[in-house]
Amino acid sequence: MTDFNYSVYPIEVLENAIKRCEDDIKKIQNTVKRYNKRLTLNNGRGYSNKRKDIFKSYIKYAPALIANHEQEIAECKADIASRV
Repeated sequence: MTDFNYSVYPIEVLENAIKRCEDDIKKIQNTVKRYNKRLTLNNGRGYSNKRKDIFKSYIKYAPALIANHEQEIAECKADIASRV
């Protein structure tokens, strides 16, 4: 989000954005853990191949989602630090 201008928002909004991103990261990590468990338990028995592919796809792209949230957190913190 390098072209996004965080300076137009008050500090409280940026702090809320940081909290939301941290919560989203925890949610993504928990979902990955749950999907891994579902895939490994009885070798994914009880789920269709399409559902298993969805699980695998989410697990594959979760690091990119987390990295995006971490980048947003870093940019918000940098903008807050520049104001103080």
